[in-house]
Amino acid sequence: MSSNNTKRIRVDLADVQKCNRENDCGISVVVGDDLLGFDAFIKGPAGTPYEGGTFKVRINIPAEYPMQPPVATFKTEIWHPNISSVSGYVCLDTLGSKWVGCMNFRAVLLSLQNLLMNPEPADPQDAVVGGQAQRDLSMFRDTAEMWTHIFAGGRKFKESLKRHVKSMTDMGYNLNNVMEHLSAADWDIDMALETINMNT
Repeated sequence: MSSNNTKRIRVDLADVQKCNRENDCGISVVVGDDLLGFDAFIKGPAGTPYEGGTFKVRINIPAEYPMQPPVATFKTEIWHPNISSVSGYVCLDTLGSKWVGCMNFRAVLLSLQNLLMNPEPADPQDAVVGGQAQRDLSMFRDTAEMWTHIFAGGRKFKESLKRHVKSMTDMGYNLNNVMEHLSAADWDIDMALETINMNT
């Protein structure tokens, strides 16, 4: 990595911290010795199913930055049509074909935060989530709120859905598997039990 790249990365990181300090824009970064890989944190926007949650995102910087975009992967589990519920991979055009070298980390993180406000289920990264959002928007919102509550510290959730989660975890099933199968089954506990047993 050239000294120019290092300088640019440091400037971009400082810009994120300034944005958070001066405007409380709900994004922050934690950087160690490796400037090419660090963790960012995004607060779930108010009025969305992600409200109250804090989402950890791993940012990896290519050697060609800023001519090539960073790679962002959600490390906090999230139910969103444009973010894989399995890998955390993000489908966002500003991190791909629409990336331009003048963009910086603040723009990236604010774009991710905007994606939480404006999901695009018609062009999903996660077909199961996208299908649910198109089929039953209320069910999608309830499911996303429950994922936010369980994995990201969100405060909103439906008590009936939480009882389903507890019922299955009390049976000895892993929480992540329970959330995946209940969510894909639109919270039909019998169907979730059937599919989870087929896959174990």
